[in-house]
Amino acid sequence: MLVSLYYRPDCLKSAFYRIVLREMTWEVTEFDVTLPSSAEQLKLLKKDIGNSVEPIYPAIFSSEAYSHEILPTIEYWHERNPSESMYPEDPITRLFSRSLLYRSLRTVVPMWDDILKNQSLGRLVAFTDEHEELLSELIKKPSYIRSGSFSMPSYVEILFALVYLRKQQVEPISNLEIKKWLKKMAARESFQAVIPQFLQISS
Repeated sequence: MLVSLYYRPDCLKSAFYRIVLREMTWEVTEFDVTLPSSAEQLKLLKKDIGNSVEPIYPAIFSSEAYSHEILPTIEYWHERNPSESMYPEDPITRLFSRSLLYRSLRTVVPMWDDILKNQSLGRLVAFTDEHEELLSELIKKPSYIRSGSFSMPSYVEILFALVYLRKQQVEPISNLEIKKWLKKMAARESFQAVIPQFLQISS
């Protein structure tokens, strides 16, 4: 599937999109909206499809779809990639995974905006401390969040890895289970392509 992705380098949702699409092996052309030419292109695109011209990011555009809404976009990816799903195959565990993902996004997205604006990591540290026990259990039982052979990380893991990698810049990860898992996640090609720039700009 061919898709254009409009993103900001310091945006948590943008980093999430960029990593997910790399894991799913979509053919992606990326446009950094901090560049005037890319921002203008996004404005013209929205105007052409009858939307407002305000550039909202991240946004995806393909021959069949445009969206800047993260939850519908995640479900679109899921439906268009049944063989590369980042949800568990079992309906019950898939419901659990969706619920955890949606709930976490509602918390971390505004939290990230606050970090960029005020350079305060208090809420981020509190979030990771609150979810440490749960994440440790999920790492031990990947069937609760991963699909198939467990070779591909889940949406939940990618989101949590982004948050924990940012925390690790200011505070060591003491939980050995999470520390080992985070090292593996950061070593993936999808993370290697995105994380250095993302952490440098957002810190």
